[in-house]
Amino acid sequence: MVDIEAHLEYLDNCLEKLNQEIEELTQANQQWLEKVNLLKTVPGIGQVISTTLVALLGSV
Repeated sequence: MVDIEAHLEYLDNCLEKLNQEIEELTQANQQWLEKVNLLKTVPGIGQVISTTLVALLGSV
């Protein structure tokens, strides 16, 4: 059971690092930042979903 808890903690740390990287990359690109911030005004759309949509859809 301790191994599972340790692994879950490791995965949580990895997820937090990835979210930080996504935030930093978004902040570095003004066009992305504007689109991401606009998408985040939609209820239920957060940082990860808005960044994913901007990355996948580009200029659509």
